[in-house]
Amino acid sequence: MKQIKILFYYLVLRNTDRPLAGASTALLRAASRLAAETDAFEIALSGDGVTRAERLGANLRIDPLPPKENREQFLAGFDIVVFASHLGFFDGLAKPEGGKWALWQHCWELMPDIPPSLGSFDLIVASSAIHKDNLVKLGCAGERVRVISNFVETADFRPGIFDYCPYSLVYSGALVPHKGVHILIEAMRLVAARRPEATLDVYGAADMWLDYEIGYDERLKSAAKGLPVAFHGPVALNRDMPGVFRSHSVFCLPSICETFPLTVIEAQACGCIPVAHDAGGTRAALIDGQTGFLYAPNTPEALAEAILTAFNRIQGDPDIRNRAAALVEAQFSGAPQTRLLLGLLRELA
Repeated sequence: MKQIKILFYYLVLRNTDRPLAGASTALLRAASRLAAETDAFEIALSGDGVTRAERLGANLRIDPLPPKENREQFLAGFDIVVFASHLGFFDGLAKPEGGKWALWQHCWELMPDIPPSLGSFDLIVASSAIHKDNLVKLGCAGERVRVISNFVETADFRPGIFDYCPYSLVYSGALVPHKGVHILIEAMRLVAARRPEATLDVYGAADMWLDYEIGYDERLKSAAKGLPVAFHGPVALNRDMPGVFRSHSVFCLPSICETFPLTVIEAQACGCIPVAHDAGGTRAALIDGQTGFLYAPNTPEALAEAILTAFNRIQGDPDIRNRAAALVEAQFSGAPQTRLLLGLLRELA
């Protein structure tokens, strides 16, 4: 049987020897799962940051983009093209006759290049029911929108032996204003005043984000002087993240807005309790008060109170870690989400 050729395109995607941000990780994880599940697909991934070809498996590879004058020919070589949030490099092109396009919307809002082409997408993937409702409000046809959550491989992301300070905090992600890391630094000032033994480890870099602000990371370090805050740079490989989460009590995500934060489910899977700003679709990734904690407004004061509440709850209810891991195993593990995606792609083909 002829293999179905699928392209996953994400503007921000780059080669795997560099740290990947959340959406890139989610896309690579999904493509890898599909390739392992079936040999009916020949899968390629590409993005504007890809500089060289990589073979990731018998039917999975990363390809650099073609010269711009060859864009149409390149797209025509695939039966299904999955665009992750952006048309980007392919903006302005018409869908090839007989081709199938899907939009895997990782952003809460539609990117400016998407609305003029909404009619070209045969399928739109949202990350939660909350996200789907928002996409319909933004003009997406509800009958075309299906829900597939971000997921983790729970064989890798799972609780371990907890041996760390119960008042240890961690942030991992891009160091950009949108992620609200400056709010976390100021909150840490308030937390440390009431819990002097509290610590914060920050993992990440500015250039993990598409549009980063030059100097923001240095301003964070300056603001953190005198506080129990350590900056470690990005975690090189996603497979190293479980060790980061297992060595901390609380994961903080003070983003201005998130669609469905992958780090929140990764942290819970490892028994690290998330404290996250309640905006966008974040609440779909945890059970507030049971497996993690939401807070609003997004101020240092509100975040500090949520962190202190989390510390107290973890101390008084240590089973919260097991509930968090169980939630991810039940709702956000790789196998069921891959089956959903596999079914949708077969429908398209």
